Amino acid sequence: MIRPASFVRLTSIYIFLSLILIDLSLLFKLLGKAYTELLIFIAFPLLIMGTLFQMYPTLQGIAIRWEWLTYIHLALFLTNLFSFFVKPASSPYFYFLFALLSLAFLLINTKSLRDPSVVFFLLGGVYFALSGFFMLMDLNLLMIKHTLTAGFFLNVILGAYYVFVPMLQVEELKHPKARWISLILHNLSIPPFLYGWHVGNMKLVAYSGLFVLLSFFLLAFVVYQSLLQKKSPLKGLDPSVRYLILGLFMAVFFLSIGISTAGSGNYGFIGWHRDGMLYGFLLFITIGASYHIVPFLYWWRVYAPKIGKEKIPTLKELINPEVLKFYLFAGLPSFVLALLNENFNPTLSSIFYALFLLVNIYYSLRILPLAFFPPPKT
Repeated sequence: MIRPASFVRLTSIYIFLSLILIDLSLLFKLLGKAYTELLIFIAFPLLIMGTLFQMYPTLQGIAIRWEWLTYIHLALFLTNLFSFFVKPASSPYFYFLFALLSLAFLLINTKSLRDPSVVFFLLGGVYFALSGFFMLMDLNLLMIKHTLTAGFFLNVILGAYYVFVPMLQVEELKHPKARWISLILHNLSIPPFLYGWHVGNMKLVAYSGLFVLLSFFLLAFVVYQSLLQKKSPLKGLDPSVRYLILGLFMAVFFLSIGISTAGSGNYGFIGWHRDGMLYGFLLFITIGASYHIVPFLYWWRVYAPKIGKEKIPTLKELINPEVLKFYLFAGLPSFVLALLNENFNPTLSSIFYALFLLVNIYYSLRILPLAFFPPPKT
């Protein structure tokens, strides 16, 4: 475990708020309202930046710099959230400031660029700011969405995988130089990928998307080789790692659907790509990561100072591993059945999405008590 040099109070709150917004998006979907915008522009950027507030300085072994920026960030987020529900669309000016401040935070807290994960995160911040600029210029909405998803989200996620999997499983990362190859593959593909969206050239989108897919195949190879060592003191796979591995399979599958759809021009199953990436890949890795991050921050903040003074609970006692098992056995089938029935039986699909919503609300409520931990006693 990487020991935090400082604690960011907003990280757990941001993660919890993003879970609530994801729940709300599922309700929007059931009601026939625009839900992808809530996920892509609001919920997942909030989740990612909240995680980076804590993870980015910690990964570099430094205390957070200019933490007060996180509270300005929160104010801008709330402004954008209000704007979204009023219009419903984010104000391009406030959203640009929101994205620009996110990049500023990363730049201010950059110690060096020797770690490829740090570069992944920083490039993600660049694409986040670029998406805000594109919104300000009122460019193609689909290009803006993919600037966020492929440029911002996937850069951060690729970098995080290379950190989280070996750390949580207590294994050495195999082939560490492959991270640089993955970084280059992914980020060389993004400019032509976005240009394809800008000009409406779906063949270019498909061909450049293949390199995005290749970067995930490389990640999967490194993860497999790392876990194959089996030197970890853990018995079996860490619960969060199981979700990250499931997420990898989902990413490869749903990215492949998107690429084949763009290449063939047959958009009959585009919903499988869209909802599979948002509610499958992104949401399931969110559940896996939040199950570790939120309880750990609570434990370290509240109980670590009491070590040796009184009996303190373990992480498993703060949130039972059965919560993740329940989400997997109830959430995964309901999501898969909802997705499979979207094109063939919309009514049945809605029933399964309603069940999926209930599972997500349950998980959000289990995280709630750990998200708002008390300040340390002075």
